[in-house]
Amino acid sequence: MQITMPSDKDDIKQENKSQVASDKAITIILDKDDKIYYFEGKPSEATTYETAYGKDGIRAVLMAKNAQAQAQVKALDKEFAGRWTANVQQDQKNREEYKKRLSDIKNSDITPSAIIKATDDATYLNLINALDEMQICCIGKYVIDKINEQDLEMIQNAVPYEK
Repeated sequence: MQITMPSDKDDIKQENKSQVASDKAITIILDKDDKIYYFEGKPSEATTYETAYGKDGIRAVLMAKNAQAQAQVKALDKEFAGRWTANVQQDQKNREEYKKRLSDIKNSDITPSAIIKATDDATYLNLINALDEMQICCIGKYVIDKINEQDLEMIQNAVPYEK
């Protein structure tokens, strides 16, 4: 699993290194009993929703938010479907080009940035499942952050999940 870390460039102020554009941000909060919550944008202006793991839960939310990148990945897959070859050197070049172009799509300005936070009661499996959803949904910009009091308050007031 490839993880992109925040920038280390000296020309970026410290407070801006992990800051993401609020209109492209989605915060995912992991909690006990496999509960998962999310909100989009700034916490002060957002409604928090409870959801579930899997295709009808957080994945559907992320796929909808990342539809343009999903379409580009499908087009890339289609383009490369006929390129695989028995020639080892050419196949290696094709794989490297595919990985680079996939990474460019995942990290482009069209993809959302995810902030993943976990309560003390969440499990490591919850975090692994959330990271899997990032891969499945082609989201290359995500960070694991510490949960704060405002986040805990937001999940107390979350809109309940309905199947």
